Amino acid sequence: MTFVETTPVITPPVEQLEEMKPIKIKVRKKRAPKHDFKNGFGRVFAHRHDHGKGWVADTAKVEDTVYVGPRCEIFDHAIVKGNTRLEGRAKISGHAVVSGRVIVRQNAHIFGAAVVRDATELSDFSRVGGNAHISGTSRLFDAACVYGSAQLFSVTLVGPCRVSEAALIVRSNLHSDSPTSFVEIKGDCSVIHGTIHGNVLVDRRAQIIRSTLRCYLPEKLHVTDFAIVADESTVGYAAIIKEHAVVIRSSIYTQYSNDTATTPQIGGRAVLQHQNFRSRVELQNYLNLLAQHGGRLGAAQIMPNGQIAGFPARQLPQPATPLGPRRIMRLQEVDV
Repeated sequence: MTFVETTPVITPPVEQLEEMKPIKIKVRKKRAPKHDFKNGFGRVFAHRHDHGKGWVADTAKVEDTVYVGPRCEIFDHAIVKGNTRLEGRAKISGHAVVSGRVIVRQNAHIFGAAVVRDATELSDFSRVGGNAHISGTSRLFDAACVYGSAQLFSVTLVGPCRVSEAALIVRSNLHSDSPTSFVEIKGDCSVIHGTIHGNVLVDRRAQIIRSTLRCYLPEKLHVTDFAIVADESTVGYAAIIKEHAVVIRSSIYTQYSNDTATTPQIGGRAVLQHQNFRSRVELQNYLNLLAQHGGRLGAAQIMPNGQIAGFPARQLPQPATPLGPRRIMRLQEVDV
């Protein structure tokens, strides 16, 4: 019988076994930064833009040439390119597209599906939203607002002006004095080479062509329906120009007298051509005379197609129809 010598197995103590266990090292992963853009979605993935160090959501597309100030924000699905600059606390959000040499400063905000391009400048608390299209050398200051499908080309808006719906404004100047008395352009109207100041409303299919509208009274100067104010006409103080009325090369200053508070109304198919009114009485007498002659005096005649005989058709374009950005592109090629 053979005996084999074996080495006894020595089990280390429990304390030593605990020390011999492999040590797990926790590696902290660097998480992607998040930022709350205060749009109701909480903190979302975002990053600091290299040019300016402003916050840009990861869902937005911003070119490296864009300057985003340290307190500015670009979020949602906005697209910003070119030499656009954001300064102050400016914001661009929604599906907005901004390109060219656009400057957005202070608390201005571009949102919705708006398109802003070329050398446009927005400042103060100006707002551009909806499907609005702004191009050329447009300027928006002091809480000016553009919404709807409005199209602006080389327009200056100062004060709490409001442009909405399908309005078309080309190379015009709009100036409001206070939040309670402001310029409002809406509907399917057109303002071409116009100057509008004070408490004025232009809506529906009205057209303002190379003319000036001013009203600094609490009552509003209202141009509506298919009315046309054209060819260096000037309308001051409160009045209502409606229906198919036409004002050509005329000036109307009808300040209220102490014994009346009714707003002068020019309607029907009245045609005011080469007239100068300095009082409401003069205007009313002339309107009464027009009513007796079917709404027109002299050679001015309204044709069946809505044009005026002897008046160049190019200065009386058809009512604006929202055709999208292509309409603005055509306006850049032709001096309206």
